[in-house]
Amino acid sequence: MTVSRAAIAAILLVSGFGAGCSGRGQPEVSAASSPATESSAGGITAGERQDYRDALEKRLEAIDRRLEALDKQVKARGGQVSRETQKAMDDLRARRRDISRQIERIDEVSASGWHSFRRGLDKAVDDLEGAYNRTLETMKTNQ
Repeated sequence: MTVSRAAIAAILLVSGFGAGCSGRGQPEVSAASSPATESSAGGITAGERQDYRDALEKRLEAIDRRLEALDKQVKARGGQVSRETQKAMDDLRARRRDISRQIERIDEVSASGWHSFRRGLDKAVDDLEGAYNRTLETMKTNQ
């Protein structure tokens, strides 16, 4: 009798093998779950993950354009930029890098950890936009 990988993955997933959180606040990543087979168990499909990734990338492209424009403004001011503004720009870049690292994990997140992962990633993008808006306002008031 030949057992497919999908059947083994389903058995392991149902039996709870590998279940749980990593304990570091990160959603569960499990080799036992396959994104392509998760929809029947109430999980997320590979197509749904890709749709989310595409929408997120589109949103981030718009943010990246605004960050580039803001960075050009900062550079144009040269030495007239406050330390506060420079720190804020460094923070924006760090937040954006962190989001990129999280996006790389989309296909690794288990079905049980998906919703938590997505909420966290959406919040990180919202926070990046908020930090960008605050930095822009700070620059406008310090002209």
